Amino acid sequence: MTVEMIAKLKKKENKKMCIAIFKPKNTKLKRKHLENSAEANPDGFGVAWSDGQKLRTFRTMKAGEWIDKVQSLEDFPAIIHARIRTHGKTDLENCHPFRVSGGLAFIHNGCLPISTASKPDRSDTWHFNAYVLRPLIRDTRGVTAPVVELLHEYARGSKLAFLDYRGRHLIIHEKSGQWEGGAWYSNCSYKNRVGFSWKGGGYTIPPAYVSPIQTYSGGSVPVDDVEAVEKAIEENSIRRWERKNMDEWSGYGW
Repeated sequence: MTVEMIAKLKKKENKKMCIAIFKPKNTKLKRKHLENSAEANPDGFGVAWSDGQKLRTFRTMKAGEWIDKVQSLEDFPAIIHARIRTHGKTDLENCHPFRVSGGLAFIHNGCLPISTASKPDRSDTWHFNAYVLRPLIRDTRGVTAPVVELLHEYARGSKLAFLDYRGRHLIIHEKSGQWEGGAWYSNCSYKNRVGFSWKGGGYTIPPAYVSPIQTYSGGSVPVDDVEAVEKAIEENSIRRWERKNMDEWSGYGW
C-alpha cells in the first residue's frame, strides 16, 4: 500500500459529502443504516415528510433523536439527511432539509457552485436555497420541466431530493445514487465499513465502506459474503479495525 493509493482513497471518500435519502411511504429503513449514516456524517440531521396534506420537517444535532424520528415515519414518504460540514458552521441552521416554500423542501449531497461569502456561517446549500432556488421556484411558480433540466446542469456532481406537501418526490441525478430495501441513498455511507491494515507494510488503510466487491492484497471478495471476507483477512494476515470516528484517522493521511 503506497501513499498515492491512500491519497486516492481519501479523494474518493471526500466526494461523498453528507448523505441524502428518499424513503417512499410504507418503507422502514434499517436502524443500522441510519446509525452508519450518522457516524459517517455527524454534523447535523433532519427529515421532511408528508402526511398527504402538509409538509412537516424535523432537524436536530442529536443522532439518536434523528434515528428515532425517522423510524417513526414508516407510513409516510420522507427525505432524510445527515450532514458532514463543508461550508458554514456546524449548527441547526445549516441542517437539512431546507424549505423552498411552505409546501416544498429539499436535501442535498455534494458541493454547489455558489459563493458563501455573503454569509460565511451558512453552508453552500443554504446560499443555493436563499439566492437561487427560492427566487427561481417563485418566478416559475413551481418545479417545472425547464427548472428540472436547469437543476441537472447546475448541480452536476451533486444529488438533490425534493418532497412536496402531497408526498410527491423528485431526485436530481438519481442514477448517481443507489436503491436498497425500497429506499434511495445518495452514496454508500449508510453501509457497514471494514478497515484493514497490512502487517509490516508501514501504512494503514482507513475504514472503507462496504461495496459489492472488497479488494484486498492478493485478490477480491464479495463483501456480502461475511465468511469469505473473514477468510480473506485471515489468509492475507490482514487485521480488522473496529469502527472508529473518521477524525481518528487524521494521523494516517485521511
